[in-house]
Amino acid sequence: MSSKKIIILIAIILLLVAGGVFYWWKQIRETPSQDWNTAGSSPPEDYIVKETPEGKIVENKKAGLIFRIPEGWELRKPEFGNFISLYSPDAVEKKTVLMEKGCKITIEIKYINVKINSIKENLEKNIWSSISQNKYDIVKIDNRESLKYITEDKELNLYHSEFYIPFCNLLSKNKLHSFGLTTNLEDKEKCSQEFNKFLETVLIK
Repeated sequence: MSSKKIIILIAIILLLVAGGVFYWWKQIRETPSQDWNTAGSSPPEDYIVKETPEGKIVENKKAGLIFRIPEGWELRKPEFGNFISLYSPDAVEKKTVLMEKGCKITIEIKYINVKINSIKENLEKNIWSSISQNKYDIVKIDNRESLKYITEDKELNLYHSEFYIPFCNLLSKNKLHSFGLTTNLEDKEKCSQEFNKFLETVLIK
């Protein structure tokens, strides 16, 4: 083999190695918090509803997510924003994110790589930081470690509970699944029970 061909072969090998190292670095590198809002996310059209003998199942093949819609609940896809929401039969939503009555569950998937500690730190700095009743816990959802976040506000008559589930995989896109319950303080016990039943149906691949 000529020296020219050897040089070309070495160059190709170095490019392949460099590409592999860059891909590996991107996969393990944590996404900076300032990039979370602009990062890619799963759009509403990725969520497909299927009728089954067990009820209505929602599957998002691109993001590797499956869950069951609670009986009698309604799935709504927003005109703007990459998330979907489930509403209980008695749900009445105010003009803002608040609920006059009933329960709302919001599902969102962002393509970011993030650790639970970073999520908690970011939540402590966000809009709810002025609310005194904030609680955090580490729990398991579909056998995956997740951050549970609860906030209450008597003045706004708000109860919000959210689960953040990071998913890191070197062979696919890194993701952050979030499942949030929004209701009022009067309905929080009823809606929390429904939310827990819903989370039992969640499968993440």
